[in-house]
Amino acid sequence: MKIFLLFLSTFFLLDIPLLPDGYQEGYYYTDNGEKIEGFLKLKKSDYTSFKKKKTRILFKPTMESSPVSVSIEEMESFVIEEDSFATVKNIKVNHINGNFEEDFAKVIETGKINLYQHQSRVSDGLFLYDKENYVLSKDGKEFLGIYNLNKQREEISLFFEDQPELMNRFLDKEFDSDLQKLIELYNNP
Repeated sequence: MKIFLLFLSTFFLLDIPLLPDGYQEGYYYTDNGEKIEGFLKLKKSDYTSFKKKKTRILFKPTMESSPVSVSIEEMESFVIEEDSFATVKNIKVNHINGNFEEDFAKVIETGKINLYQHQSRVSDGLFLYDKENYVLSKDGKEFLGIYNLNKQREEISLFFEDQPELMNRFLDKEFDSDLQKLIELYNNP
């Protein structure tokens, strides 16, 4: 009990804000462009063999408010602390059946090629796994969800065909452990 009270008093003395239940400051944009500020909690998309649920947020205008679930049909993008999330399409979380026609993904890199990270929770019936898949887009209309770098290598390489040196370096597997670096080099030649 003494340790708990010491721990709690340390937070009050340091004036560290405690946000219960994983809520963080942020905002979202409605479909008509209105900015709504408050406290957000990310609820990752869920995928099982039986159901799919898209990414959504729980929103509170104040920490004392009751949470309201906000879906992709009600907003176009959102920001939690420093992380921005935008709408992406054609996300594949596995090679069999894990398709999301439209969902939110974290914005990682922007430029001539945009790099996003789709976050989901996948269940195999026994265990729940957090899964992160990259999504590429050159024009904001066509998207490529990356579920298996090796199986999709040729398809991914086409994003870099106007920079043959980078394309060849990617085909030679130089960037397999750092796709973000490849996108940064492409965007800033």
